[in-house]
Amino acid sequence: MSTGKVAALIAGILFCIFVGAGITAAGVFFYNQRQEALAKQEAEARQEAAAKQEAIAQQLAFDKEQEVQAKQAAITKMELGWYSANAQQVFLDIHPGGQANSIVLSGLKITDWFGDGPTGRMEDKDVRGFTVHVTIRWTSNLHAGDGVTEFDDSWARNSGAEEFQFVRRADIKSNGLTKENIGNLFIKGAGKLLKFP
Repeated sequence: MSTGKVAALIAGILFCIFVGAGITAAGVFFYNQRQEALAKQEAEARQEAAAKQEAIAQQLAFDKEQEVQAKQAAITKMELGWYSANAQQVFLDIHPGGQANSIVLSGLKITDWFGDGPTGRMEDKDVRGFTVHVTIRWTSNLHAGDGVTEFDDSWARNSGAEEFQFVRRADIKSNGLTKENIGNLFIKGAGKLLKFP
């Protein structure tokens, strides 16, 4: 073979090698571009899925909070009926005499649930217990001016029971004389009488 043909053959081989290398480099480049694009799409899809899950979790939390508020409102309405019908007796449980003029419930808080919390049912069957803040306005011959008494009542029920049962009364604050005050005065007076010189 002549030198020109060998040179042409070598040039052709080198051309093919360079073209092949270029094609390979271009293929690798485009392959890498495609892989990066797929990785980016996958990351965006994961972020979108995480955002959707977070939105669902927030909506469920919001729905549960709305359910709790609705149940608290329903129980408050139910209990207001009971307290209104029994206002004088509730007043006399605390005070030695007088007249209950009004009773207001505020701050009802569900304190215990059957199971793990709200069930998604709007009836209150999943509520085990609650506490309510009660304010009674009253008048009495034993007290000058309007009287105000505030306290917290706790109520609970057993599984399957329809009615809540009174559990305890706490944090009694009053600007008038209470039965507890009278008991304390009696104990102090008896203690002074029984003191020996």
